[in-house]
Amino acid sequence: MRTCAFALSVGEDVIWGFGNQVVPGRVNPVFVRVFNDRPASFAGTIHLFAVPNVGGRVGERMAQECYVSPFTERWLQFSVYVGNYWGEWELEWGKGAFDRERLKKPRRGTPARVFLTVADQRGTRGVNIKAFPSDLLPPDVSSLEGLRSVALDAVPRWEPARRMAFLQWIRGGGIVHLLEDADGRYPQFGEHLDVLNRDDDRYHVGSGLIIRHLISRRDLTDEYLADQGFPEPAFQEDGKVVVHDVQSLFFDYLRSQVRAKHPWIAIFVIMIIYIAMVGPGNGYVARKRNTTTWATVCYLGIVVLFSAVFAIMGGYGNKDSASARAVSVARSIGNGTYDVTQWYSVFVTRSGTYDIRHASDHNTYATCDEMHAVNGISRGGLDGVLHLSIPLNSSSTFLHRGVVKIDDFEMRLVEGTGNSNILAGVAFETGKNFPEKVIAMWAYHQGVYYPISREGNRLSVGEPVDGENLVTHKTTSDFIYRRHSNLLRIRADDPDDTRTYADEMARILMARSVNQPDVFRHTATLDTVDPRRVRVFIMTERTSAFAIESNIFKDDKGLVIYEEDLFMESPQAQRI
Repeated sequence: MRTCAFALSVGEDVIWGFGNQVVPGRVNPVFVRVFNDRPASFAGTIHLFAVPNVGGRVGERMAQECYVSPFTERWLQFSVYVGNYWGEWELEWGKGAFDRERLKKPRRGTPARVFLTVADQRGTRGVNIKAFPSDLLPPDVSSLEGLRSVALDAVPRWEPARRMAFLQWIRGGGIVHLLEDADGRYPQFGEHLDVLNRDDDRYHVGSGLIIRHLISRRDLTDEYLADQGFPEPAFQEDGKVVVHDVQSLFFDYLRSQVRAKHPWIAIFVIMIIYIAMVGPGNGYVARKRNTTTWATVCYLGIVVLFSAVFAIMGGYGNKDSASARAVSVARSIGNGTYDVTQWYSVFVTRSGTYDIRHASDHNTYATCDEMHAVNGISRGGLDGVLHLSIPLNSSSTFLHRGVVKIDDFEMRLVEGTGNSNILAGVAFETGKNFPEKVIAMWAYHQGVYYPISREGNRLSVGEPVDGENLVTHKTTSDFIYRRHSNLLRIRADDPDDTRTYADEMARILMARSVNQPDVFRHTATLDTVDPRRVRVFIMTERTSAFAIESNIFKDDKGLVIYEEDLFMESPQAQRI
């Protein structure tokens, strides 16, 4: 596949995700090794974009600045959102016919389990599960959601950004299997990762799990891990589907929130009057006066009058300034830091190219449009930004991944006796930073959901709801019906309707968080989780920490659902 080009060439080394597979509905990294075969340096912008089978392009372009010295090579990383689209992808670095390369199509799969190899520490020798070079680990936690668990027997040589991203991934629910090296010793980690140096055989770091195995890399196999309670995740595709496309569902709802509120009923009535007057009414005048002069004058007068009326009526409801609406998911990764996914719709009153960016150190953006080409460029990573061209009085949608810092809720589990089937008598206490206005609260434990009630700073669980009844076809059909009703403003600005919307969105997002079976088109059955874990969901209004950093989109509102894992006391699984 290594092809000659005027400036660069692309080799066989294209890695999708972490196990050469991508997780649908998530942001996945793609790693490409490029070569400079010329005696001159290459300096320019390299673009990656989706190419459908019928030709052309869909979605936005992903851009990355690149410098490659003569006769050298380097790795590039792009963070790509993968939805239901299953065409090919193309890399482009110039305008010439040879300045592009089609990449091999990835395969769908579950979050990966890999062995992180260190180049100067035996590499892949003796590794019996999927291997991944530790040097390529992305330096931002947003690109790690396609990674489920890793195995290590040496300390990777990471800079602080990668170490922090790895720690945040662990705190968000990652699993680390620590193995003995050739000398029978466990790796000793330095700054940020010293929490992995404990002597306990099994313990939690945030929501993540650390396991020390008394084996070396040669004995680590998929069969061994399955015997230890970590079977290979199963991938379900095109089974019983309740929600076909989360992005389309939320984007359609958000568009209805930023759309101009025109008085459509009045406009339709005026249109009927106009048709009646310009047609039958004008004909009546012509017959009454028995001349075409009066008919022509009346016709012109009606057209001018109603043109002015339609212009005035069309102006009602137009927004005076740009606005943004979003639905956000914030997954706790410790110390008031949250790994965030946001679905956005922005509306502008003037055409132009807008720079979308957030306060996160690393940002990833995707328009998730799998049908049309989008006039936009996404630059991910450090200080990531989305350059989006939007026409006059129009809206555009996109997805954002990043990290947000807010005050810690200081939530803790104060009592409870949970077992594998039921969460009984459980209560939580919250700190002073817990939001005052809460729209929906749920707890999830071992496949069962529990509504949460609040009394002061104390939260208590209610009657259980089975996972099969949490998100049904009726839930999504009611959500879509209300969204279409909102287009005609039949139920606009109704607080009860907003709360119902929020409850339905919360149910869909909770099912997405725990990979609820038989809800989405693609789901994965993950490793066995600690039976003492309780996942708490809290939906409330977004704060300014989630907003776009721009003086243009000052009207940036929406809802956020926070996710946090708490653990009941367990001598087998300690938490730090």
